[in-house]
Amino acid sequence: MTTAQETAIMELYDELGVMFNTQTQDVQRIVMTLRRVQRYITHLRHIDQLRQGIEFLLHRILSPQLVPKSTLRQILWAIRSHLER
Repeated sequence: MTTAQETAIMELYDELGVMFNTQTQDVQRIVMTLRRVQRYITHLRHIDQLRQGIEFLLHRILSPQLVPKSTLRQILWAIRSHLER
């Protein structure tokens, strides 16, 4: 094998190594992004369930005896303070 061929093969090997590392990083980024999207959707679902529960309480579909007003007030204040951070 000539020196030029050996140099070309080494350059190709290095380029493939860089491409493989970049591809691996891209896959890791996609996985991380999908996990974050999944968490976001789960949070949205929980927020919707909370909203729906509050609406049921306001429309007297659910009994306020299930959740005392003080507990509901505490939870809402905790949510508010957490969101303000």
